[in-house]
Amino acid sequence: VAALKDKLFYNLSDGERQKVLIARALVQDTPFLLLDEPVAFIDSPGRIEIMELLRSLAHKQGKAVLMTTHDMETALHYADFLWLMHRNKPLLTGIPEDLVLQGRVGEYFEHAGLRFDLEKGRFVHEDGQPQDRPVFFVQEGPPETAWLVRALERKGFRVGKTGALTKTGFCIMFEEGNFVLYREGKMQERVEDIAGVLNVIENDYL
Repeated sequence: VAALKDKLFYNLSDGERQKVLIARALVQDTPFLLLDEPVAFIDSPGRIEIMELLRSLAHKQGKAVLMTTHDMETALHYADFLWLMHRNKPLLTGIPEDLVLQGRVGEYFEHAGLRFDLEKGRFVHEDGQPQDRPVFFVQEGPPETAWLVRALERKGFRVGKTGALTKTGFCIMFEEGNFVLYREGKMQERVEDIAGVLNVIENDYL
């Protein structure tokens, strides 16, 4: 935070303020750090930077870091140990992976219309995808197709994953820098970006 030394605290951004408060705690050189929502209202890069700092302090300097957070996805990614708290249920403790697989995260934090997706490791909206829409099978592996899956799901399409070209239904592969759309095993379109894929699907396949 040396670059902030000539600024007034109330002129700092939320992320900068959090870093200053963490720095203030660090100079006390205590074996414990107690933090209340240290990444609240901070943008994604700032959130990651702070969480990486805290993890480094715990693992490399041996400090115990205890923090509260409502950001379950960040907690699942960074915490070595979780305490799950619910006003109507007992306190639960364990490592993130076990609590997820035991269904505890979903049990404690799901709301009406939301569920915890074990595969994605995050909460998803349970609005129900229209069953009359076709399933689009998307090639697994390339980051381009992983982002395509996100775009399709965001648009409410039904998505399946495949390791090879399917001979039935709709299939999308990433080949030689382009998205290639197949129908019943036959190539239909070659598109250079995800926006183009969505446009073709919405205009030609539905």
